[in-house]
Amino acid sequence: MQEISGYPDDIGMVEPTALVLVNGSPVEVSSLSVSRELSSSMPSQVASASGLTAATGSVSWAVGEDVQTRSAHPWDGNDFPPKPADEVVAFMGYGEAFVRQLTGSIDDSQGSAASGDVSSGLVDAIDKLNRPVSFPALLDWMPPRVDGEEYTRVGMQPVYITDRILRECGFNATPPQVNGCVFSAPHMGSAWPEVGDVYRASEQGFSTRSVLHVPTVWGVGLSSGDVLYEPDFSKASSNGRLNRTMQITVKVNPGQVSSGEAFVRAQWGGAYVSLSVTNLRTIRARLHNGSSVTTVCQLTDADVSDATVFTLRVLPDGSFTIFANTGKSTSGSASLPSAITGSDMDRVRVFVTHECGLLIGGTQVNFGSTSVFNAPQTARLTPPASWRQLHAFPRVESRNALDLLKEQAEAECAAMWIDEHGVFRWVNRTNLTGAGASARINALDDVLDIGWESSAAGVRSRVVLKSLESNISRSKMPNQMAWQAGGKSLEAGESSEEIVSPAGDADWVRVDEDLKVLPGDFFDFNRGRGTWGGGIASNDDGSQWATIGNSAFSVSMEKLADAVYKITTNAGSPPNGRTVELSTPDEDASTGVWKSKRNVNLPMLRAKGVVEWSDRETVGLHVGPQLAAVLEHDVGPWVQNPTDLQDLADWLSAQVFEPKPVLRNLSVIPDFRRQLGDVVWVEDRENLHIELKLLITKIDTTISAGSADQTIGGRILEARSLGTTNAQLDTHAGYRTNTGFDILWADATNAQLDTDPLGRG
Repeated sequence: MQEISGYPDDIGMVEPTALVLVNGSPVEVSSLSVSRELSSSMPSQVASASGLTAATGSVSWAVGEDVQTRSAHPWDGNDFPPKPADEVVAFMGYGEAFVRQLTGSIDDSQGSAASGDVSSGLVDAIDKLNRPVSFPALLDWMPPRVDGEEYTRVGMQPVYITDRILRECGFNATPPQVNGCVFSAPHMGSAWPEVGDVYRASEQGFSTRSVLHVPTVWGVGLSSGDVLYEPDFSKASSNGRLNRTMQITVKVNPGQVSSGEAFVRAQWGGAYVSLSVTNLRTIRARLHNGSSVTTVCQLTDADVSDATVFTLRVLPDGSFTIFANTGKSTSGSASLPSAITGSDMDRVRVFVTHECGLLIGGTQVNFGSTSVFNAPQTARLTPPASWRQLHAFPRVESRNALDLLKEQAEAECAAMWIDEHGVFRWVNRTNLTGAGASARINALDDVLDIGWESSAAGVRSRVVLKSLESNISRSKMPNQMAWQAGGKSLEAGESSEEIVSPAGDADWVRVDEDLKVLPGDFFDFNRGRGTWGGGIASNDDGSQWATIGNSAFSVSMEKLADAVYKITTNAGSPPNGRTVELSTPDEDASTGVWKSKRNVNLPMLRAKGVVEWSDRETVGLHVGPQLAAVLEHDVGPWVQNPTDLQDLADWLSAQVFEPKPVLRNLSVIPDFRRQLGDVVWVEDRENLHIELKLLITKIDTTISAGSADQTIGGRILEARSLGTTNAQLDTHAGYRTNTGFDILWADATNAQLDTDPLGRG
C-alpha cells in the first residue's frame, strides 16, 4: 500500500481524477486504465509466486481546441499526439492527492481523422530487461587468479545472480557503475566483482570460510569479510594514478552503531586512500602516506544517521570531500605522496569486522567526478527463501535477461514485478505469503461483487523437483583437464582447427589461456599443469619433435567468447616426408618427457576448475489425490542445497495437494494506493459470513467521466468463518436428547442463540 499525504478518508465525497505526464509535461486525458498482474506457468493456487507481466495501460486523450483545428495526426512534427517510446508517468487520485500508477513509456498511439479521437497504450519499463547478458561460470570458492595462492572464498547466494542480471539492465539496488570505474563489487550475496578481479577473499578473521552476506534494507550486504581486489584500468585510460579526480563509494545500513569498522581502501603499495565507517558510524576519509595515517575529514553519525550512500572525492591537489545522499558533505585537505600521484593503484581492499553490526555494499572506485551517491535505487530485492550458498553456477552466454529472471523466479517460487515508480521488486515466497495485512476491505461498504474460482487443474498428486547438482573439481594450479584432442595426423602444409567449448553438462573455471608449445620446459607438462600444443613428425625411421627442422610448425589459440576457443595447428613443412601427428613422442624421442606423459594426444586445454552437472530429484512431503497429475517443477541450478530443495518441495506440495479457491475478480471501491503484493483482509459478514486473507496478485483500475472502477484478485492465504456452519451445528448437537437441549438452552433468548449458537455447551 502506497503512503500518500492528504489521501482522503471518505473518497465518496471527492471526484477521482487522472493525470498523465508525457516527457515531463501534463497532457489532458478523458480516461485512463492501468492493469497489473503477477503471472506464472504454475497452478493458479501458487500463481502468486514467480513470473512477470508488464504493467500496461490505455489512455484516451482529451483533444483540445488547438488540436481539433489542425486535426491531430502523427506527421506534423508536433508533440501531440504522443509518440511511441515517449516517457510516461500516470497518476490517479482524489483532489490534490495523486497516486502514481505507472512509470514507463508510450507503447502505441492511434487516432481517427473522422472522429478526432486519439488514444495511446502504455507499458512499464519491462523492455529494459529485453537484452542479452553473459557471465562466466562461477564457484563459491573460486580458484586463485595467481597459481598456488589461496582459494578466493567469495561466496555465492542466488540473489547475487538476480542482482548481476538486473545491473546489466539498469536496475540497481546499490549505486550503479559510473564512468571511469576501475573497481566495483555490489556485495549482493557474493564478493565477486563486476569490475576488477579478486586476489584474496574470506570471512574476516576466518581464512577458510566464505565472506558473509546477510539481509539489509536494500537486499543483501557484507557482514564479515576481508577482500583484496585487483583494479581494472581498461575503462579509465589505462591509468591508475591519482593525477585526476578519484572517487570511492560505499553503501551502509542506516541507523546502526557497531563495535567494529568497515572500509573501502584504494592502495598504492604501502600508501592508501580510504573511506571508512567507524564503530560509532562516523564516516572518515583517511590518507596513509606510507608511514602514518591522517584523518582528513569526517561526518559524524549525528550528521548522517539517515544517510545510506557515501562518496569520497579526492582531487590531485589533495582536496578531500565526503558526500552523503542526504545532502550533507564535509571537506579537508592533505598532501598526497608521490606513490599515489605517480604510480598505478595496485589493489583495492574491502573490509568489514566480523558481524560487528555494520553492513555495507555497493563498493566502487572510479576516476572522474559524478554524483553517484545521489543515484536513485531502482531495484529492491529480498534474499531467497533458500538462504544457503550456491556451490557453482553455469556459464551464461547471450541469454535474454527477462527469460533468465523468469526462470529463476519460477524455480524459487519468488515474485517479481516493476512497481508504479519503475522500481524492480523481487520478493521471496516466504516474505510474500507471510506478510501481515495492510488494510481491511469490508464487503458491506467496499465490495461490489466477489468472483471466485476453484479448479482441479490446480491440484496435484505429488510434487517432484528436478534440479542440477554440481560436481566440482578445483585446484590452485591449472591441472584440471577441460578438453583434449583426438590425436589427428597432418601432412605437409595442412592445418587443423578445433573449436573448443564445454559440453552441455559441464563448465570450466579459470581456463589456462597461456598456450605453450612442446618441446619446451617440461616441468609443468610432466606434472600435468597448463594448456599445451605440439606434435611429432613420424615415418618408418621413427619419430621426432615436429619443430625439428620445421620452423613453420605452429600452434595458436584464439578466444572467441567466454570458455570458447579456436586452437589452430599448422603442420608446416616436416622433413623427409614425415607425417605430423598431434601427440607427444613415444620412447624413441622422449627425452625430458615422463613415461606417463608419452603418446598423449595434443592439443590439451586445462583449467583450475571443472564442473560436471548431474540430475537430481526431490519429492514433496504432502500427497494429493491419486487421480491428479504430478507437478514436475524444474529448478535447474537455482536451488542446490538438499535441505533447501526439500523445503521447497514440501512448501510447493502443501500448496497443491488439495483445491484452494482463488479470488479472480473482486470488484471494490477504488483505492489507488493498492499495490501488487499487498495483503488485505476481505470481510463479508452479511452474505458469505467469512473473512479472507488475500494476497493481491492482480489490479485493474479505470478512471473515466469522473468515476472510477477497480477490480482486484489474488490468492487466499487464510479463511475464517464469521458464522456458524451446518457442520459446526452437527458437531455441537452431538447425541443430545430434547431434555439435554432444554438444559443447555435454559434461560437463553432467541436473540442470544442467533448471535452465538455455539455459546452454550
